Amino acid sequence: MLTFFFAATSLIFAVLTGLFFFRVTRKAKQIREQEKELQRKLYESNLLREITEKIGYSLNIEAISETIALTVRNFFDLSTVSYAIKGEDLPAPQGKTIVIKTFLRENVTLSYTQEVSRIIFSAMKAIEADIANYQVTQAPNKPLLESYSDTYFDAVPLSYFNIPLVVENEFVGMINISSRKKGIYQDQDMSMLYKIVNSAQKAIGRLNDVIETEKAKLNSMISSLPSGAILFSFERNENKGNFSLSVINQAAKNFLHISGQASMAEVISKFPPGAGLVETIKNVINGKKSAIIEDVRIFDNYFVIYLTPVFLHNTQDLTGVSIVLRDMTLEKKIEKMRQDFTNMIVHELRAPVTAIRGASSLLLSQTLEESEEEKMLRVISNSAREMLSTISELLDVGKIQESKFTIKKVKSDFPVILREHLDVFSYACREKGIAMSFDIDPDIPQFYFDPGRIGQVINNLLSNSIKFTKEGGIIHLKIAKKEGEIEVEVEDNGIGIPQGKKAFLFTKFGQIYPAGGGVREGFGQGESSGLGLFISKEIIESHGGKIWIESEEGKGTKAYFTLPLILEEPRKENENEIVRNFAN
Repeated sequence: MLTFFFAATSLIFAVLTGLFFFRVTRKAKQIREQEKELQRKLYESNLLREITEKIGYSLNIEAISETIALTVRNFFDLSTVSYAIKGEDLPAPQGKTIVIKTFLRENVTLSYTQEVSRIIFSAMKAIEADIANYQVTQAPNKPLLESYSDTYFDAVPLSYFNIPLVVENEFVGMINISSRKKGIYQDQDMSMLYKIVNSAQKAIGRLNDVIETEKAKLNSMISSLPSGAILFSFERNENKGNFSLSVINQAAKNFLHISGQASMAEVISKFPPGAGLVETIKNVINGKKSAIIEDVRIFDNYFVIYLTPVFLHNTQDLTGVSIVLRDMTLEKKIEKMRQDFTNMIVHELRAPVTAIRGASSLLLSQTLEESEEEKMLRVISNSAREMLSTISELLDVGKIQESKFTIKKVKSDFPVILREHLDVFSYACREKGIAMSFDIDPDIPQFYFDPGRIGQVINNLLSNSIKFTKEGGIIHLKIAKKEGEIEVEVEDNGIGIPQGKKAFLFTKFGQIYPAGGGVREGFGQGESSGLGLFISKEIIESHGGKIWIESEEGKGTKAYFTLPLILEEPRKENENEIVRNFAN
């Protein structure tokens, strides 16, 4: 009985001991597996970090593939690591190509690497059927041996796996790891390499997205520039430089009259030969310095052309030449107007000053008869009035531009004001042999207007009629009362105005030239500043009236303006001064 008890006790103890050791062993195995998994994750994390650091901001698929291959060799048991990428399309008969490069961790034979290439090519065909039409180019194998050995392993790959390279959803290549040993790669190894390659692919994708976004911003900015922008890219192959057109914005196309897709030859042909554009580009390339070509006429516009060398990053490696076309046509017109304005002022003031000087010299000589003295005094008076008129016109234009032009309405007798100005111009008509007549409605009442400003308008219209009516001509002035307004008409049988040029009459410096009776925008050698009608229009419209001209070349001109008959005293705020703001 005692023996049976001890036997049972021993059996129970043995079972318990077995269970204990089984649980301890299982726990130890779990711990080892956890440690191994942790080590693998650390290993994987370190590998990913190293790959990311080495890739950096590269977009070169071949360089990235080589970086992955050179990095993973230190983390896997392998005989070779290879990459294959699609190459550039070559001329026939090569056509499309695949470049395969293999790094040797062990001394394997040529037949081994050829088998690796075959495995890679087959895997790529399985992914993309068109790969079957590609030509394989085998790059020289690169040894990565830790120590040199004369021993070669005449074997075939017994273990291998492939990881596709996909960038922006496009299959571009393959990474291959192989070993002459059998069954050494596990799912975890393939998963790790997949994560490595996938991380690199995502980095490329993100960088591509950033580049495309910035490129779109840059293209949008360049397209919206008012100046023309052109970029010629420069590539050097076998000591020879080749140019190509990389960028041309819409402004440049408009300036050069180019529609649709542009070529470099077409762009160059649009520049005048005398501009020396090609020669200047050569100087920019050779000297690596900017250049400027001034006053280049392209079609109807004038440009300053800025040429600047474009370098790669912060290096002195030339990658192209940028050309900026700045349209200087408006500036050139303004400069021409400034010069013409100066000439006009000199011309306008020199004649009366010369007349005053000559007349005063004759008066001081005390050799003139009384009638001649009176004539000289009249010359001085008229010349002084002419000078004051020119100066007043210039001051009025300045006030209009600064929105400070004013009129002062007072109750006045319009026919009386009119006759005063007719008396002044009657002498000029007699001197030139022009007949003047007038027809004034006797029923025109006194009303509110600015006598001084309306006098300016009358003077301007009569002056123009006298100026452009030949000897023996007729000027007729008519004032009629109409419903709520008066209408003034100044008619002559002078040289008239061409129909297509009437639009310039009421612009600043729009002049009517005696020769040909044309109208020109801008200054010239005319006999007036070209400001009279511009100011007259502002005066009449400030009164609430209208002014217009009817003319036929060779037959004469009719100038009209209307004024509202304001019989009651204007409101208090408008009694002394009406200010009109003009948008220029």
